[in-house]
Amino acid sequence: MAIASVALLFTGSCKHDPVVTPALECDTMNVTFSGTVNPILQQNCLACHSNANPTAGISLEGYDNVVNATTSPAFMGAIRHEEGYAPMPQGGNKLSDCKIAQIQKWIDDGTPNN
Repeated sequence: MAIASVALLFTGSCKHDPVVTPALECDTMNVTFSGTVNPILQQNCLACHSNANPTAGISLEGYDNVVNATTSPAFMGAIRHEEGYAPMPQGGNKLSDCKIAQIQKWIDDGTPNN
């Protein structure tokens, strides 16, 4: 009995609960132009689609230009890499599903200037 108690003491004291990191989830509830959409576009699109160098005549610099671009189905078609649209970013990896969902949420919410 004493041996079992000692064994239990050691196994109990040696047990370490693993550190559980909560999975990072995609926040589509708090999407804003200034805090979510614009940073995505700056990081992934402005090298080619800025006022200084608007490839295909499409500038994504500034709220008004972005809203204008989103009126075309080609905007999300290109971002989603859908058939029939030039995949964007050109020569780069497709944006994450989360970033695409955040942009779509902002559009679905009426492209607020927030």
